Amino acid sequence: MICDNCHSDLVLEDYLKCHCGNCNFTWFHTGNIKLVNLTPHALNIQTASGNVIDVAPSRLVARIATEKELQFIQDDIEYFHMSVLGKPYMTDNEGKPLEQSFPEQKDGTIYIVSGMFRQYFDREDLWQPGELLRDDSGKIVGSRGLSR
Repeated sequence: MICDNCHSDLVLEDYLKCHCGNCNFTWFHTGNIKLVNLTPHALNIQTASGNVIDVAPSRLVARIATEKELQFIQDDIEYFHMSVLGKPYMTDNEGKPLEQSFPEQKDGTIYIVSGMFRQYFDREDLWQPGELLRDDSGKIVGSRGLSR
């Protein structure tokens, strides 16, 4: 297989990864669908049969420009009003803005993004982690599928 961005050969690990040094994409192939994780976190997605697919971060993070305004402070907790400015941008996993623009829609590709990003940019190829799954102590350990 080759990289969609630079057309270099891909390296098969637990996922497909471009090692050309210029591309930031990593993705997971489920068979017919390519899952591209545009969140900064590894995702553990439970399938309908109960298996878990681990989808590594792509090293690109889809962000949406927001502005916060402090509304009040009560019991030493700050309460902010968040406004979405509507401009998408990409960062690396450490939050450094990148020149790369948000990927265009491609047949057979699902981009996994945050719920806020997906709700503001309602494209058919944007999905967010589904119902959260927790362990016995309440810690989030994954999601049941993906949702829109």
